[in-house]
Amino acid sequence: MSPTSPTNDIALQERVAPILLLLDERRQSHLKICRSAAMWCAASGIAACLLALGATAQAGQSSPWSFLAPLIALGVYWVIVSLEKSKYGSNFKKLLMPPLVAQFGQLSFEADAGLSEDEFNLANLHARPDRFSAQDLIEGKIGATAVRLSEVEAETRTERRDEKGRVTTTYTTFFQGLFLIADFNKNLGGTTVVLPEGVTGSLGNFGAKLQSMGGTLSGRGELVKLEDPEFEAHFKAFSTDQIEARYVLSSSLMRRFLDLRNEFGCDISAAFQGESLYLTIDTRRNWFEAPPLGTPLDFAALCETLTQLESAMGVVETLDLNTRIWHERISESTNKESPQQATGYLNEGV
Repeated sequence: MSPTSPTNDIALQERVAPILLLLDERRQSHLKICRSAAMWCAASGIAACLLALGATAQAGQSSPWSFLAPLIALGVYWVIVSLEKSKYGSNFKKLLMPPLVAQFGQLSFEADAGLSEDEFNLANLHARPDRFSAQDLIEGKIGATAVRLSEVEAETRTERRDEKGRVTTTYTTFFQGLFLIADFNKNLGGTTVVLPEGVTGSLGNFGAKLQSMGGTLSGRGELVKLEDPEFEAHFKAFSTDQIEARYVLSSSLMRRFLDLRNEFGCDISAAFQGESLYLTIDTRRNWFEAPPLGTPLDFAALCETLTQLESAMGVVETLDLNTRIWHERISESTNKESPQQATGYLNEGV
C-alpha cells in the first residue's frame, strides 16, 4: 500500500466510522440469529431422530425419519444462515461501498446494477453467453477518464440426452471477473482487439494462421504483427485496420498491458472501438464482498475491499488512460503516415 492509499486515509476512517458502527451492530444481530438457529436446529434434529429411533424400536422396523430429521434440520439451518448473510452483505454494499468507491474519483456505486449483456457482446472478446449476470456497477470519472465497471459472470449451456430421451441441462462458467468500459479519448475508425495468447500460440506458424483466420471469421480483423516479443508471448492482437492498430498499440501501451497482466495474474482481453476501451479481467472470483459474518467490522476489516478497489480503479493509471497528449495526431495522421511513422509518433507521446 502507498502512503496515499485509502487504507491510510484518516479522513476516510472518520467518515465511515458511524457506518461501520451501525453495520457492526447489525452484523452481531445477524450472527446471534445464526447461532440461535444452529442451537434450535441441532436440538430439533436430535429430538426428532430420537423419537424416530424410539418408534422404530417399538414397531420393529426402521423409520425413514431417523435419517431425514437431521437432514431437514440442516436444511433449515442453511436457509436461515444464507438469508442472514445475504441481508448483511446487502447492507454492507448499500451503506459502505458508495463512500469507499468515492475515494477513487467522481464515482457512484450500485450493487444491483451492472454492465449489460449487449455491451459484453459488443466488445466481442468472448463467446456469446447463454446465461449472463452482472452486479456491483461503478461508474463516473477517474481523473479525466469516464469509466463504467461491474462484475460479470458469463456461462455456456450444455444439453445432454440419455438413452431414455431425458435432457439434462448444465451451465459452465467461461468468464467471471471484471468488465470495464472506459473513454479512450480517440475516435477510432476500426476495431483493434487484444486477446490472451491461447493454445494455438504454441503451434508456431500454423497456430498463427489459425488465430488469424479465427479473428477474421469472428469480425476481429486480421492478426497484427508487433515488434514486442514479450507482448506477443502473452497476447495476440487483431485489427480491421493495421495502420490504426499500430497507433493504438504503442510500445508503451503494450508494456502497460503486460504490467496489468502481472498485477492481476489472470487473462486480460481488450477491444478498442470508436472512442472506447472495452476490458475484461478474468479473475474467477467475487469482488467487493462484505467480510465474513464472524469478523468484527472495523476499518481494518476493510483492507481486502479497499485493496480490490485500488486494483480495479488502478486500471486507469496502469494503462495511462488520462494521458491526452497525442489525441489529435491520430485523427490528423492515420491516413497520411506509414505504420513505422505512426509508431514513432506514439513513442514520442506516451
